[in-house]
Amino acid sequence: MNAFTYRTWSAGVGPIKDVYNIGENPQYELEIKANSAAAVWILLTRHITEIQDFKENREYITVVVYDTDGKRVFYPYDPPPLIDGVRINSPHYLCKILLPGASTKKYTLVVSQYEKMHTIHYSLRAYSSCPFKMHEIPEVCKFTKQITGEWKGLTAGGCLNHPESYKHNPCYQIALKSNSNNNSLVVELKGPKVFPVGFDILCSNVSDPKAPGFFNKKSSEPYR
Repeated sequence: MNAFTYRTWSAGVGPIKDVYNIGENPQYELEIKANSAAAVWILLTRHITEIQDFKENREYITVVVYDTDGKRVFYPYDPPPLIDGVRINSPHYLCKILLPGASTKKYTLVVSQYEKMHTIHYSLRAYSSCPFKMHEIPEVCKFTKQITGEWKGLTAGGCLNHPESYKHNPCYQIALKSNSNNNSLVVELKGPKVFPVGFDILCSNVSDPKAPGFFNKKSSEPYR
């Protein structure tokens, strides 16, 4: 059994170096149903259309495999990858996923590129003797908004270890209106990499506190 997909990964989509964030990288869900021990081979091929590109190939590609039940992955090492492919400038990258026995598993396949500066065209193939399905994981959010701010003077309040100044940190309000329980909210905080940053989300008003997914407070957890 085999599956095939052909895609274009445009320059400017996702970070140049995906050492901090891979949420915008192309990602695929691979669902495998094995009745016994089996292997699935994953082949990533970059399509080279110019002879000069072939002579001076500076595009380093790979596939990173996560055991995350087919869900989109945002941090490259949280959780740690099951297979962390080496970025190589060969037009082909091949890896093997082994299932030790009968099971149904979902994996997340992330296409990764070292210092991505150019648009690339690629195909992703999977081969196995056991049944499987593979499809692209869609973006979780349809609407986006970006705000540029700063910590400065009084507003540089630090973390919760400093309760007197923490309350002066910049605050933003997010108002969500939806009749569905299947919506997602992704909040991304960016800052200079020399400063570990994080944030908390507090629920100030809700129409139905018994709704699935309700919370009073969430944290971005360890500062990064």
